[in-house]
Amino acid sequence: MYMAAIYARLGEGNRALDCLDLLARYSLLNNFYKLLNDWRNMGVCLEMEEAPVQFDANMGWSHAVQEMLLYQSASSIKLLPALPDRWESGSVRDLRIYTGKLSMSWNMAKGQFSAQITAERDTDVLVYLPPRLAAASFKSNNEDQVCWSKSTIAEHAYEVKLQAGQTLYIA
Repeated sequence: MYMAAIYARLGEGNRALDCLDLLARYSLLNNFYKLLNDWRNMGVCLEMEEAPVQFDANMGWSHAVQEMLLYQSASSIKLLPALPDRWESGSVRDLRIYTGKLSMSWNMAKGQFSAQITAERDTDVLVYLPPRLAAASFKSNNEDQVCWSKSTIAEHAYEVKLQAGQTLYIA
């Protein structure tokens, strides 16, 4: 799990997914609990009679997937920073960010992407889009107030300032 999260943070989505695939093959039960050992005797890790559940890895799985779909800090948000090639299309709803929530959907084969950032309190962040989605357009639920601008920091970055209750739509 740690390696999957590290690869995701480094933008290596395919390698992160390889780690999750390996773990699913050798240590995941049918109820999705992850075990500490190689209970299927595949020669991958520990061999022991007991099969203790590894709860930190269960939480780590969710973390690794979230790192693949969203990176956030207090000052920036990266959308789909480590998207594996096999996740060509998908969607997530209401991922929590520091100041609100984010929903997005994508279909890379068709070049489709949409995201919605809803501020629950005042938000001032840089939003980074994947390079292949650079032609995105922005609009707000408050048309009287422009809340984004192209950043000079990076090619695919936008400065976003939202007030509490404001929503930014990216398509």
